Amino acid sequence: MVFPERVSRFEVTVDLLADMATINPFDFFLEPEAEHFPFAYDPILDQELAPFRRLEQRGPRLSAFLHTIPRERCRTVEFLVALNTRLAREIAYIVRLEPGVWTP
Repeated sequence: MVFPERVSRFEVTVDLLADMATINPFDFFLEPEAEHFPFAYDPILDQELAPFRRLEQRGPRLSAFLHTIPRERCRTVEFLVALNTRLAREIAYIVRLEPGVWTP
């Protein structure tokens, strides 16, 4: 902003309207062959998803965590809910006010 003359006071008012609706993130449909975990993708879909399933080298903490995840057959949605609940319990978030990006 450019002011033609000196100002003695500058005030900015910000209004925010947030929609705090409750949304169920597990409200979706699964293909019949994916209703139970573990499952295998159809070969064509597997090829289409390949760029999104490319693995990075994992560190020791992630490897240790992955070894604790049960692999028995169960309903996929129940598996995802349990995994999400566990992650929410075990991951600590740091609220910070400094600008910039932190490494993971």
